[in-house]
Amino acid sequence: MPLAVGVPQTHYSKEGQVKRTVQIACAVAFMQALTACTTIISYSSPVLPKARFDPEVGYIYGRLKLEKSSAETAKMGLVLRRGVETINLEFLFSGAVSVYAVEPGKYAVRQVMCTDGSLKKGTFFIPEEHILEFVVEPGKAYYIGDFLGRTADRSQRYSTHTKVDLYWGLESVQDNYEVTTTAVKRFFPALMDVEALNVVKVFPVDRQL
Repeated sequence: MPLAVGVPQTHYSKEGQVKRTVQIACAVAFMQALTACTTIISYSSPVLPKARFDPEVGYIYGRLKLEKSSAETAKMGLVLRRGVETINLEFLFSGAVSVYAVEPGKYAVRQVMCTDGSLKKGTFFIPEEHILEFVVEPGKAYYIGDFLGRTADRSQRYSTHTKVDLYWGLESVQDNYEVTTTAVKRFFPALMDVEALNVVKVFPVDRQL
């Protein structure tokens, strides 16, 4: 049975005319818990296509695509953890391959984060049986999967204000190792000869927001 949850958060614009209710809503079967807060979030910077290869670090890559919608400020991020260190990988509208340089060590993907601009609005916790854990070695690249997220907003006009609900949802996690790896080697020449390992962990996701 899909889990549907909502956390309403309301504030007004400076003019006091727009009443904005932010609601984290999901119908993702595997999600068991969600927290909401208003922490300021910064997303990590990906490796540029023309960057030089650094043998002292490891590389993490995949596609983190966010479907375009009218909810322009709603964003999603994949939360990567190494001990107490947190790396926030942003979902992109373009669907382009994302590559990140990281320090060697043991990593885990445990959460999907929802933000409204730079404000953290909630976190989807991935159950234990679907958590992705892997060890990064220097000079190697690791494919973590192709993720597809969706955001939406729904407006309702009143005589004194407009109510806006924002929604986030994770649609799919896929293993497209060969296609995505080929794209990385094509667009990131410095990684052409790097050993690329597939560590993706596909799990079921309900498609409905």
